[in-house]
Amino acid sequence: MRYLEFQRSGVSKYGGVILNVTCKEDPAKLGQDFGAINCDVNDYDPQERISLYDVPNFQIGDACALPFDDKSFDTLVMGEFLEHCPVEAAKQALSEAFRVLRSLGKLILTIPYDSRPPEVQHLPELLVTWKHGITSWHQTVWTDDLLLPLLSGVGFSQLHSEPINYGFCNGVGKILQAEL
Repeated sequence: MRYLEFQRSGVSKYGGVILNVTCKEDPAKLGQDFGAINCDVNDYDPQERISLYDVPNFQIGDACALPFDDKSFDTLVMGEFLEHCPVEAAKQALSEAFRVLRSLGKLILTIPYDSRPPEVQHLPELLVTWKHGITSWHQTVWTDDLLLPLLSGVGFSQLHSEPINYGFCNGVGKILQAEL
């Protein structure tokens, strides 16, 4: 299954009030088709050369310090983000995801396993490091041995996992439940 299909399938199954964190240009059209709130730390995507204010229901927000009240969402999509994070930033972002999810809320997580060097992933002018050490390139390959203890440590239990195809690499899609 492709990563966008996995995200859309999970959102259509679990629904409710939906947050799409690190939405970039909302490639799965979660804001348009599902009414999701789309949240990203930047308001412009230099790779796609588009303003994110053109994305439906867009709001600026840091994944490591989400600007939403506790227990505000039923479903949260975090796609193609954790691979950009060092472990501590990933832990912060997952803790924030857990905080804003309602009891038994679902986290739909998609992660490519991409170990290519940064200069192969992007042009030099697109190699950027942001707050929390988060980069525009994929810096962490999240094996289950690294990811699962992190997820359970912040309160998530795994409901479903399957391989995902990204074209340039393989990856994983996980449906996790917030156990409160």
